[in-house]
Amino acid sequence: MLSDYLNAPKVYRKFLQVESPSAKILAYQVALEAIMTKTTWNIFKKLSYLCKSEESFKKP
Repeated sequence: MLSDYLNAPKVYRKFLQVESPSAKILAYQVALEAIMTKTTWNIFKKLSYLCKSEESFKKP
């Protein structure tokens, strides 16, 4: 739904606060970084979120 992605920034900030996250938490965090692209119209911000998501996805 339209409002689902509007909650993404708040949830994303909570996931960033997790100390020593498990693989499942990291997967959710990466997915949220990709979803964050829908929260802005600024193309540079969108690219920033996508780059973060890609970098996080490559982490061991």
